[in-house]
Amino acid sequence: MKLVGEARQTGLQLSVADIFRHPKLAELAGRDTQQCSSSTVEEVPTFSLLGEDVDTAQVREEVAAMCSIDASIVEDVYPCTPLQEGLMSLTAKRAGDYIMQSVLELQADVDEDAFCAAWEHVVQSTAALRTRIVQHNELGLLQVVVEEKIQWTESEALEEYLKEDKAVAMGLGDRLARYALVKKPYDGGKRWFAWTIHHALYDGGSLPLILHAVKQVYSGAVLERQTSFNAFIQYLGQQDLEATAAYWQTALSDCEAVLFPPLPSTVTQPVADTTVEYQCPPLSKATLDTTTSTLIRAAWAIVT
Repeated sequence: MKLVGEARQTGLQLSVADIFRHPKLAELAGRDTQQCSSSTVEEVPTFSLLGEDVDTAQVREEVAAMCSIDASIVEDVYPCTPLQEGLMSLTAKRAGDYIMQSVLELQADVDEDAFCAAWEHVVQSTAALRTRIVQHNELGLLQVVVEEKIQWTESEALEEYLKEDKAVAMGLGDRLARYALVKKPYDGGKRWFAWTIHHALYDGGSLPLILHAVKQVYSGAVLERQTSFNAFIQYLGQQDLEATAAYWQTALSDCEAVLFPPLPSTVTQPVADTTVEYQCPPLSKATLDTTTSTLIRAAWAIVT
């Protein structure tokens, strides 16, 4: 998605689908970019990623029951990515893991109604933000896109709200994003927007795009229609997994990996009992396109 945005700024017409079809830069560069359509978004038919032999009506009823919602508002269902499966598994093992609580103080000149409307617009246009995850007996972990609006929570005490919100489960069948407005009735009437979201719905690349979209809508701009996440799921399903595994086995055959930090032989599941915090200086412009997580992992790799 970043590449599409950068290309458009230079006048090149690319879409996410074009990049999926031509993942090698040389192939993409050799195409007539005027033929690459950014004005039309290729739609993946709803429920088509479940497979031809699946009774979609039955699956729709089953996943709706798992989410405690009416089947009529189930917009689409498709498989999870391996990363999403892992994240949900880790959250199930330890509640609260891989869940972000983000707080933004609203300045006095922020139009609260327009701000909320901007979020509602972005959520409606972004299927990933309306997605729940369920465990199906036959199909495994599935993503369930629900046609629903934001349920705003209101509070008068920020710390109290954050504590209560953190105690609310965010697991299989649950909403994986929550939204709140906290308004102090005193102390100058300070206001905060609190957003709680599971990592299965976002990453370091998509988060800035979501926030930028909210900013655009709040400013009155019209959002361009984006390729939905199910296009990526479709792309993953078209890959040759055996060839991929063979490639990486060959590429890493001489790799001597180091476990860091090394664990005692008696420890199988480490539990942290100490934390160390370090405030990193602001990233330079040269590293802004790289997530902090990637930089930290690279630094540890060099050190070890």
